[in-house]
Amino acid sequence: MSRTRAAAAKPVDFKRIFGVVLGIAALVWWSLDRAEYFISRSILVAYGDMEATFRGAWFEWDGDLYAKDFRILDDETGEVLVRADYVVAETPGWHWVIPNLILRKRTHRIRIDRIRLALLNVEQHEEHTDPTLGDLGPVSVDNASPFDAEGCSNTLSWRRFELADLGLVAGPSEVRFDYDINGEDLDVEIRLEVPGVSRTRVTRKEQMLGGSNALVLDHMQTQVLSERFEVEDLGFVAARNRHCAELAGIDEASFVRRHIESIERVFAHEGFGVSAQAMAGYGDFARNGGSFVIDLAYSPPLYSNEFYEQRLSSEVLPRLQAHFERSGRSYPLEPGLRTERPLADYDSRVATWTLIERERAAQGRRASATTATADASLPEAPTTTVAAVAPPASIAVSPPTSALASPSARPAVAAAVDSNDDWAPDVIEQPDRLQWEALTGMVGERVRVWTRHSGPRVVELLAINGDQLQVRAQMGGGAAEFRIRREAFLYAKRL
Repeated sequence: MSRTRAAAAKPVDFKRIFGVVLGIAALVWWSLDRAEYFISRSILVAYGDMEATFRGAWFEWDGDLYAKDFRILDDETGEVLVRADYVVAETPGWHWVIPNLILRKRTHRIRIDRIRLALLNVEQHEEHTDPTLGDLGPVSVDNASPFDAEGCSNTLSWRRFELADLGLVAGPSEVRFDYDINGEDLDVEIRLEVPGVSRTRVTRKEQMLGGSNALVLDHMQTQVLSERFEVEDLGFVAARNRHCAELAGIDEASFVRRHIESIERVFAHEGFGVSAQAMAGYGDFARNGGSFVIDLAYSPPLYSNEFYEQRLSSEVLPRLQAHFERSGRSYPLEPGLRTERPLADYDSRVATWTLIERERAAQGRRASATTATADASLPEAPTTTVAAVAPPASIAVSPPTSALASPSARPAVAAAVDSNDDWAPDVIEQPDRLQWEALTGMVGERVRVWTRHSGPRVVELLAINGDQLQVRAQMGGGAAEFRIRREAFLYAKRL
């Protein structure tokens, strides 16, 4: 009986088993390939055409997509600008992933109205501040607090490994991007948080000018209507004030005054300013922590392809409706360009307060030298014998010279003075100006650049790509990278 059963048993169909295994492998490969596509498209929406890499891609139990070792690289040098242990592209769930991401044959037909991207345990290059490369401004990924080290002696920015010296227990840094299309409206939220330290968030209202697929937002044109910046202190302000005051041997109130003076001096160096009310509101935050909000409304709206270049330009600032909010009260921000007052060696790796102390010491030496020179030039008073005092005679007063008294002559004098001011670059010919073509061989050098949208700014030339300059500039104790279009460029000068 057993022999009959053995004889009747069918042989193992290895071809069928191999076909099943091959089919499963192909499905897994296809699914992971789609996962990489979705993550890559989400990164392009958040970071544009910056060079980005990551390793591996997989699905979590809830349908979200994960990859590890995420990096944003400098196109020219290959240096890592931003790094994260993991990058996460959130999805609506498996009910969306299977029919829309896995089973849809062509990637250009994949559609979604919301992109959510998260970077977990983020680090950044020590010479850069903003991990979003343009959206959050001068905010370090290590502490998520603006102007974090201004006023501190010999400190440019508080790095993660130094936060323990302040008595803080910092959680892993996270950066989150959220792009949500609702009809013709696009709601953007970008958030940087360091648990136990600080949190910074920007929300932006934009209007779609066509299209409705969030997966290709980087190819779409929008109009930016408004922005809202929110900073919430989670313990950093008090710890920073206490530590920096102790190191300087001063009380915390004196340090806060230093902090405000440093920020105002940075603004003066950049040729930028805000209202006294707004600075007073920020001063209250710098003393007591808590939170503050900056609301910006653009009228008329700015097109997205020129937004980062124009939002702080001389053309936009006068029309900007801006308010600073603190403790339920709102103050006019009144941002605007001012006459630049350069701070020597600002572009070096030296703390702002140290540079201010050097500047004040130099001013004191010049004042002493001027006084000494004036005293030395005074003749000794002659010894005279007083006899009789004559009656006072009438004193003849010469008529004022036309060069000083004539109203028509005053503008000429002002123009002569202004001709030496960097804010009036077209008054006289200056042979030391560098045109666009002259910058080709100066990549890696620092120059002072004039554009149509703002005053002069010291930048490091990183690359020249066609009709765009990629540059790096010092901002708030760190550095930020941005691009200057050829049509906005006026000229540059060597430092």
